[in-house]
Amino acid sequence: MKYFFLLPLALALTSYSHAQQIQYDTMLRDLGTMRQLETREATFTVYNTGRDTVRLGDLRAGCGCTQANLSTSILPPGDSARISVMFEAGPYMLGEVRKSVQLGVLDNNSEQQIETLRIRATIVGDVAFEPARISFRITEGETARVTVTLQSHSEEAVSITAIHPELTAFNNSGGETGRMRSEKFTDLETSLSTDVLQPGETGSLDVVFRPQERGQINGFLRVIASDSEIRVPVVGVVLGKQ
Repeated sequence: MKYFFLLPLALALTSYSHAQQIQYDTMLRDLGTMRQLETREATFTVYNTGRDTVRLGDLRAGCGCTQANLSTSILPPGDSARISVMFEAGPYMLGEVRKSVQLGVLDNNSEQQIETLRIRATIVGDVAFEPARISFRITEGETARVTVTLQSHSEEAVSITAIHPELTAFNNSGGETGRMRSEKFTDLETSLSTDVLQPGETGSLDVVFRPQERGQINGFLRVIASDSEIRVPVVGVVLGKQ
């Protein structure tokens, strides 16, 4: 009878041992400062420091801007594998960005351990903006006026070619028991102090919101520049009249 109790324990110890055999050269790679739309590679090395062959699972990237590849999924004792992570800075990314990739260790075709590898980068664009988000809270029938400061970080002149609002209004005009409906929000005006920013120059984007119904307004303004794009988040609340 003792063997029936010892067998599950032996299997558990083997699985635990396999998980502990795996070591990484690092769990975090810093890609430094990147431009929007730039692509960089981060590499990690995974080692089998034990006495048994280890099988690695599939790599799972945290988002579509990150692609990960594993050089081999079978690691004999003393062997290693290379993990390549390609990261593309999106046109809307600014500031510090962190992304992750997960890798599992297999035992009997099931994952016994999952490790998370991380990358980070600081994204800079041709144009920076302040504030980081447009926020307003007004009463139905009122107008919200917001100014966004734009500053060129490029070494060349930057042309701002278009402003594309991508906003959704969530309205509840039927009262407390009325059904919420969503529709594209277009009751706004935008104007630029200049459509060309010289190196280091500052300009402004003025936005006027004229909502007609109470509810919420969410989305962003796409500011299309020469070779890049920034997205200014918008969050607005429109209260009903008392």
